[in-house]
Amino acid sequence: MANRALRRPHGWLGHLPLLHVGTGLLRIHGVDFDLIDERANRGRSVLVLRSSRFPPTSRRSLPDEVTLAVGRKVRAVYFLHGCGYAGERVPFAWYDFRSEGRPVASLPLVARGVGPAHSPDTPPANIQDWWPEFPQFNTDNVRHVTVTEHGDPFAYERYLYSLEWVNPAPEVPLTEIRVRSNPMVPTTLGLLAVTLLLA
Repeated sequence: MANRALRRPHGWLGHLPLLHVGTGLLRIHGVDFDLIDERANRGRSVLVLRSSRFPPTSRRSLPDEVTLAVGRKVRAVYFLHGCGYAGERVPFAWYDFRSEGRPVASLPLVARGVGPAHSPDTPPANIQDWWPEFPQFNTDNVRHVTVTEHGDPFAYERYLYSLEWVNPAPEVPLTEIRVRSNPMVPTTLGLLAVTLLLA
């Protein structure tokens, strides 16, 4: 599923790479995430979805929808992701959870950005731009992840986010997770890892 590199120029979410992120099994906020080693995966380690910054006519066309098969009973799903070009506080992507015989549960992704919400109906922010000038935040199910060079934010500082989705029906198998983006807005999603907490 990975379609872009993290550590090379013109990978990740634009012309700059995301450096100093480990590979393999990493424990982040008490959750084990398995990050792909791009050296062992044809230079790809992250799934980036289409946005207005990366239209279909760009050098490498990006998908606006990807389906991840699950087929297991899960209590919760954890995402390690980041975003770039956060502007208006509007939904820019969604995680859709499909279970047997149940309506789709949809979780909109809204970047906090720097301005007010687009409308009173806008869901609360649950991710923020990866660039350090943006104000980072935490909530009950959203935590920012500081990426530094050997623990030194003065040498390098970027941000990812971990997000928890608690399954309202863990007794029913979760068949798939569909990741969708709104290709009409500039905010761009990069998904590094997904972890299932089995029921």
